[in-house]
Amino acid sequence: MAKAEMLLPDFPSGPLDRYRKNLPFDWKSLKIHFLGEELLRYQMHVWSRIQEEPELAQPEGQLSLEQERTLAYKRAKKLAEMDLLPPEEVVQSPRKGLAFLSAVGKVREFHQWKYAKGPR
Repeated sequence: MAKAEMLLPDFPSGPLDRYRKNLPFDWKSLKIHFLGEELLRYQMHVWSRIQEEPELAQPEGQLSLEQERTLAYKRAKKLAEMDLLPPEEVVQSPRKGLAFLSAVGKVREFHQWKYAKGPR
């Protein structure tokens, strides 16, 4: 349990707290079990790097379709420049690619597909 507490921070307090407290299992241990410590650490690293980049921050207000497309392209390009997932690492550990896409999907799900496809 201590390992889970160190790897995964608690969610901010909110309306789902009462449901989390009533879970019959420890969700943090379950996540570590499915991902493994190494992939979880990697995913948390990717997430923290994404949060540090102002270009990857959530836009304020509603965007037009053209603005969404432009932003998605710029974000995919930025993610590629950050080199968070070198191709040789995917060859060594294919699950690392899935962990990366999962972390990127937390920014916006559209961008994980844009990145997977590659900026053009």
